[in-house]
Amino acid sequence: MTDVRWGELSGKDGTGLRVSTEPGDHLELSALRYTPADLDGPKHPHELTPRKETVLGVNHRQMGLGGNDSWGAAPLEQYLLHADRTYRYGYRLRAV
Repeated sequence: MTDVRWGELSGKDGTGLRVSTEPGDHLELSALRYTPADLDGPKHPHELTPRKETVLGVNHRQMGLGGNDSWGAAPLEQYLLHADRTYRYGYRLRAV
């Protein structure tokens, strides 16, 4: 999910973890049964083996995947992340 201000992961008993950011800021969150390394190798979803634990991903942002066509156009300028800039973000983890 993108443009997230906060999110919670909890078990059946209601206990869990809350991640939040500062007012006016946003995060990207994911909660998967796979690590990034798990997703890197297989070519098809049926080749994945779900883990018992949930893997929480907390990111600042990601660059867009493509432009306005399907022939390799670059992302639009507003979705580019330039390597010569400094990006900072913060978040808080709290038990719930």
